Amino acid sequence: MRRPAEGDADDRLPTGLARWCADALADDPVAAISARAATYVTDRTWQALVRENRRGGGCDDLAKAARDVLELKKSLHGAIGGGVAGAVDRAGGSGLMVAFARELASRLTLPFDAQLAAVARGLQLAGICVCLLTGVELADCACLRDVLRAEGEKQVEALVSGAVEDWRELPGLLGDVP
Repeated sequence: MRRPAEGDADDRLPTGLARWCADALADDPVAAISARAATYVTDRTWQALVRENRRGGGCDDLAKAARDVLELKKSLHGAIGGGVAGAVDRAGGSGLMVAFARELASRLTLPFDAQLAAVARGLQLAGICVCLLTGVELADCACLRDVLRAEGEKQVEALVSGAVEDWRELPGLLGDVP
């Protein structure tokens, strides 16, 4: 089993919370999430992911990839806000108009937001499943830790239920993904 890397012991989930999450993610949801993953990736890819993580002992890379996808979403919003602000500035808008345009454009929901959120949450769900399937204690699961930080305990079950149904629905089931 994976041990927390030096310096991340404070990131370990409390034992009681990890046990609660393990109960919420009992065998049936894990099997269903694995099956749902196979809807989006080939069975060969899913099995390779599980095998690779058996050797590596955790989901740290999947957790980082999910954080990177969410950071990409944030960066794209910033870039669009900057582009709109530049257009308003070139059109002769006042400093206030430029600031307003930047804030408005960077905060509006964009067409790709739901897809990026679903990718990030799908990576996290895959990581949680991989940890369960490979025997990593959920207290050490980086993906579960990230989901709990972003969503809180009450939303984990909604996330699992949504994954069982269809990963495309994940963004609508949870709060705004940062």
